[in-house]
Amino acid sequence: MNQVNNSITYPAIFTKEEGGYSIDIPDIDGAFTCADTLEEGIGNCQEVIGAMLYDKEDYPKMSVIDGDKLEDNQLVIYINVYLPYQFSKVKEVYKNKMLTVPVWLEMLAKNKNINFSRVLQEGLKKELNIK
Repeated sequence: MNQVNNSITYPAIFTKEEGGYSIDIPDIDGAFTCADTLEEGIGNCQEVIGAMLYDKEDYPKMSVIDGDKLEDNQLVIYINVYLPYQFSKVKEVYKNKMLTVPVWLEMLAKNKNINFSRVLQEGLKKELNIK
């Protein structure tokens, strides 16, 4: 296991199939996913690893995959996961943040029954390119 600054790394075996990839994370029992692209697969692996390790006290040891033992349609990508972020996605917890806006803007928003939290969340997701 490679755990530095709340991050962990595991190998994932990407198998090229018609239309995308099937992905096995052999160090974690039952950890499989699929994807259309390598980029999507890496993100999916990070989510799967976070979900599988959530609430675990001990993490499986990271193995090294011998590339010579792979099939022609397979490749290994080592997936680095920032655990606090992935764990926060498993169980969404809300944190109260103070927001400062001009009084006139607050009055107009309240008059239109605008939910400040919802608007801030939507704005942050858009700014961070999160769907």
